[in-house]
Amino acid sequence: MGESHSRRQDRAAIRIRHAAPPSLQPAHFVRQGYVTLLIDFMGPREALNICQLPQNGVTFGRTTKDFLQSAEHLRRLPYVNPNQLAMVGFSQGALIAFFANSASIRNEFKLGPGFNAYVSFYPYCGYARNGFGNYAGNVVQEDLDKPHLVFTGGKDNETPAEDCEKLLTPLAQKGAPIQYESYPDATHCWDCKSLNGFSKPGHRGQVTYVFNEEVTQDSRQKMYQFLQTKFALQR
Repeated sequence: MGESHSRRQDRAAIRIRHAAPPSLQPAHFVRQGYVTLLIDFMGPREALNICQLPQNGVTFGRTTKDFLQSAEHLRRLPYVNPNQLAMVGFSQGALIAFFANSASIRNEFKLGPGFNAYVSFYPYCGYARNGFGNYAGNVVQEDLDKPHLVFTGGKDNETPAEDCEKLLTPLAQKGAPIQYESYPDATHCWDCKSLNGFSKPGHRGQVTYVFNEEVTQDSRQKMYQFLQTKFALQR
């Protein structure tokens, strides 16, 4: 774990290592006035990727526990406002945010209230798909109870937007504190400038990342606006 902070900070933002784009590093949050904790939940355990299967004991459950523990660590710091903690995740990290924002999962771990707000960039919302639009289980939990901003890309065939829309829309209609934003022309990892043009085989065909500067800037600004609004921050 690495931690960076400056004087007179009274709020915190959490950054997740997995698939975090170079275009949004901890320094960006620090410049916005946030205490920032960067978590590497795989490297010290010699795991590379748990999108498909656990590696070296690293599971979705273990990772969710890591982040809930990090929230309690931040909450104890004297220069952090304990009521202004946010978790920001990308891809796999965005998936973990759905687990961390589940009231029942937090209750099972008994690690405190978790974060006060969550942001998920291009998350995986359903897994073990059996045909187009069908999946054996949901990543999105039905008891999301903290403000949660979700970004998806319409041309993302790695973590499809339609899965998220199908699961998030009914929850929002029932009153869950969800904000959902989809960019029709964005692929997975739209903010990964260094991976522009990267291509690999996927479960739903060839996956290609296309960097999109406009979407990158727009989603970043909406994320900051979301946090400022939820935490009533003055800029």
